[in-house]
Parts: sequence; structure tokens; C-alpha cells
Amino acid sequence: MPKSVKLCVEKLKTFIEKECKKISKDEPHSIDEAAIEKIVINSAPLKRGSKNPDAPKTKRPLSGYMLFGQEVRPKIKAEHPNFAVTEVMQEVGKRWKQLSDDEKAKYSKK
Repeated sequence: MPKSVKLCVEKLKTFIEKECKKISKDEPHSIDEAAIEKIVINSAPLKRGSKNPDAPKTKRPLSGYMLFGQEVRPKIKAEHPNFAVTEVMQEVGKRWKQLSDDEKAKYSKK
């Protein structure tokens, strides 16, 4: 029997003895070691509930900035074909900052 199981059996025995003493101080109780070992060995470790892989994935709608970026990015790439991806996104950010709140609200409503 593995050392960890022996330790569990010993702890379980002492626990049962204490509980039996609480219930009845007059009657001595015998502990069936084989039954305790069977319980300890056969008990599976507790597992946390896992997520259902078949559950549908819910997506949040795109933000106004992302919608704006989808619209403006091809225009920027056409204007500046030599821009790297990071430079294009920097330009998108600059143009987003220049928009008024009314213009930003149009993209947020979509």
C-alpha cells in the first residue's frame, strides 16, 4: 500500500475514533481497517466542473473603434502602400482621435 494511502487511513481512523467518542462514550467501537482502506483507495479525487466544449461561443459586438478601423484601414493602405501594419494602425488611431463625438457615435451605434 502506498505511503499516502497509509497516511489517509490513519487520519481517517483517528477521525472516526473521535466521532465515535462524541456519540457514545460508554461503548467501545471497533474500526474495520480493510473497509477504511477500501473507501480511501476507491474514492476518486474531486474534480472541478469543466467547461462544455460543445457550448456555443458568444461573441461581443465590435467596438466603434474596431468598426472604424475596418472601414478606414483599406483606404490608408491604398494611400500609403509602403506602410507597415503598425504604421497603418497608428494612422487609424490618429484619425479616430480626430473624429468628433458625433462621428464616433455613428460607429458605436452599428
